[in-house]
Amino acid sequence: MSRSVWSNEKFAAFCMAALIALSSAFGGVLSVNRLYARVERAYELGEDGTGSFCIANDLSDNAAAAANLLTVAGRYLDPSDASVRALSEALADLRAADGIAARQSANLKVTAAVQGLFDALGAKALSADDERYRQSLRENVLGNNDKMSRDPYNTLASEYNRKVAGFPATVFRTLGGVPTAVLFR
Repeated sequence: MSRSVWSNEKFAAFCMAALIALSSAFGGVLSVNRLYARVERAYELGEDGTGSFCIANDLSDNAAAAANLLTVAGRYLDPSDASVRALSEALADLRAADGIAARQSANLKVTAAVQGLFDALGAKALSADDERYRQSLRENVLGNNDKMSRDPYNTLASEYNRKVAGFPATVFRTLGGVPTAVLFR
């Protein structure tokens, strides 16, 4: 008696178990991706979804302040000055950064380089207007960093990280290539 492979109960049970396992894994990866997409939306558009108050805008503001500080520096320091080069490079890295983690890392470099150029300009005899502008640009960067540290994105990112830290979510996150969320603290 010849039986079809599909009428073999053991094979059918194996196929059914494999399909259940694959669909579970696929569903788990989709769920983790949806959770991370929510975190990314909060980064790009803020808690209210309008894009008015979000970390992406604060980073853009930091880039603008750094560029303006470089403009002030151009009146007092040589372009080959180490602090000018450091901020120029950090700013280029921030503008080229792809992804939240890369932008957060680049922002840390920009902040340090802003402080370095701020200090270098402090040793120069700046005009009263440039001195006020130097002070305000540094304060803008520090203020934006403070806003980012208190942004609701961080709460959402922390919740996401907590949810995907355990089994089986960490497996689904790894299978889907979904990163952990970076905090702006």
